[in-house]
Amino acid sequence: PGRSRTSTNTLPTPAAPGHAFAALTGGTRFTCGVTPQWVALCWGAGNSGQLGVQQLSSTVPVGVQGGLRFKQVSAGDVFTCGISTGARAWCWGDNSYGQHGAGIPGGLARSPVAVLTTERFRVITSGTTHACALALDGRAFCWGSGPPGGVGGPPPIPASTTPLAVQTSLRFRSLRAQGVTTCGRAMDDR
Repeated sequence: PGRSRTSTNTLPTPAAPGHAFAALTGGTRFTCGVTPQWVALCWGAGNSGQLGVQQLSSTVPVGVQGGLRFKQVSAGDVFTCGISTGARAWCWGDNSYGQHGAGIPGGLARSPVAVLTTERFRVITSGTTHACALALDGRAFCWGSGPPGGVGGPPPIPASTTPLAVQTSLRFRSLRAQGVTTCGRAMDDR
């Protein structure tokens, strides 16, 4: 991704010449990043809206629509979520499993949609069809679809279209979603 021609490289090559990134994340056939100026850029396949623009694909980085500034973005399978500089969670792309967290399952969004919560977040992570975020106080919240209990609720809650607090008294230092599961490192290093 990021090249205007097809080639096979055995050595690292610049993916987005002319752009500097503070962080990068990759989904299925697409990549997004945040610049040091808090601008979210995405490129690659975008047929489900995961690039955050109207285009179906782009070989060069394009700015996510909406004029928001992002501290961090996290790519899922064919959706993307991010934390704005105002500590709000936003998602775009595929929403088949409620992974936008906006209370409505289905469809897709080609620009950021606000996650339905008043919580403020410091980090977000995306799995195949779910997302989780850490609130400023270390509580974890998840939405979308996962295995029973996979979105933080007591089993059998396999999915939620809005953020659910993870059912634990633990506060987390970090979270990492992968596939249909999420793991966290507690503040007390458990």
